Amino acid sequence: MKKVGIKTLNIQQMVSEIDTLLRVTDFLGSENINLKNRLSQVIQNDLAVGMLEQIETYQNSFITFDTILALLVRDIKEHKKRILIDSATESDLSDKTIHIQNKLRDDVGKTEKEFAGLRANFNKFLMNIFD
Repeated sequence: MKKVGIKTLNIQQMVSEIDTLLRVTDFLGSENINLKNRLSQVIQNDLAVGMLEQIETYQNSFITFDTILALLVRDIKEHKKRILIDSATESDLSDKTIHIQNKLRDDVGKTEKEFAGLRANFNKFLMNIFD
């Protein structure tokens, strides 16, 4: 059985976590599309009469979230490329690489929390429409 070095294990762990972060952002993007579709249905069925300002606010929030998510995905993919390149050329992962990994992990966590709040508020908004 071939022994794997600590550097290899660190890289495998980081790449595995990056792949998880990408799956999370993919899920958040799908959920955001779902919310936009629900908003569209409300508009098409004239269910939100007199709530144009709130509808525009949610629409803008969903669009803003798309932008934030796209930037986050870009950063995660760039980081993954950097790790793979660094792993082939350097003996150890740099402190900067580890710092970026930690920052991306935190950013995805914050994004999940912000989206959970947006989704919860939107669901409450929809329930008020249907009351």
